[in-house]
Amino acid sequence: MKQSVKILIFIIVVIICFIAFVWIIESNSSRQEDKDQQTRLASIGNIQFKGKIINSKVYENGGRTYFMICIKLDYTNTENFYIYNNLCCLKIKNGIATMAAGFFDSDIGVPNYVEANMNRDGKIIYNYKKGDPYEGIFTLEPMGLPESYMNMCN
Repeated sequence: MKQSVKILIFIIVVIICFIAFVWIIESNSSRQEDKDQQTRLASIGNIQFKGKIINSKVYENGGRTYFMICIKLDYTNTENFYIYNNLCCLKIKNGIATMAAGFFDSDIGVPNYVEANMNRDGKIIYNYKKGDPYEGIFTLEPMGLPESYMNMCN
């Protein structure tokens, strides 16, 4: 066999191994995300709330900019609630909810209204003054929010 054919076969084998490795990593990551979301929903899946954002704070975590929000609740099916762990964080007390809200984009700003899991569909909707609403998955991830910030709203 010629040297060039051996090199070509070697390159093809390396590419196939790389693709297999990436596929295995992605499928394991996806399974872990599904498992985490099921764990979250066991804790927060029945909670519903909506309300106007009355305060916010921008914070840094891992070189990225995030923000947390305080929500004056118009409706909630949960009077008092507190959870803070590596999967989710939410505090509901005295008609005010505190939560991490995601990456902060100064072009969009802070939303002015939030609807969380209102149809028990696992969705959260952020309504912004500038533009269309943003719909995401109801995860309530802490996103590096320090636990001490959970007391900023009430």
